[in-house]
Amino acid sequence: MKIILVSFVLVFLSCTSLNKKYPNFGVDQLTTDTAIRDVLFSNVPNFQKCVGEQNFKKKDSFVVVLTFKITPEGTTKDAHANYEINDNTSGCMKKVVLQDLKFPRNAKGGLISVTQPLNFYAKNN
Repeated sequence: MKIILVSFVLVFLSCTSLNKKYPNFGVDQLTTDTAIRDVLFSNVPNFQKCVGEQNFKKKDSFVVVLTFKITPEGTTKDAHANYEINDNTSGCMKKVVLQDLKFPRNAKGGLISVTQPLNFYAKNN
């Protein structure tokens, strides 16, 4: 069984190039939303590792709702994963958000609150 994430489809970017590509991060809503999805998409393999095949034994699909805040420096805090399968996966998702996600600096300053559902589907070979 392979796991695919179909919540968003965008390109991989490093944090440095994100700062250059999105100088209005935190100011313009469309720019902010696009940058957030770029960073999330670049971490799809990490989210897939958290989910693992064991979570598909009872269901063919499920949703994880991530909520977190992006600091003015581009780091994350206050991560939560509303997860319907098991606590280990929820803890792993929070760890990915807090340790792996790096965003551009917020041009406006202040915190940005994010709520992002991630849809996971089992794919049979």
